[in-house]
Amino acid sequence: MWSRRAVSHRHHLQHNKVQFMADYFLQYKTTTENTLERSQGSGIL
Repeated sequence: MWSRRAVSHRHHLQHNKVQFMADYFLQYKTTTENTLERSQGSGIL
């Protein structure tokens, strides 16, 4: 009973970590793309 709850809790933490990484990556990708577009638009690149 106790171990099942611990396993479930650990799985939940791992899922949150994956979700966090995915969100972070998407945010980073979007920011990078926006920055590149802005740089090209203002003639820096």
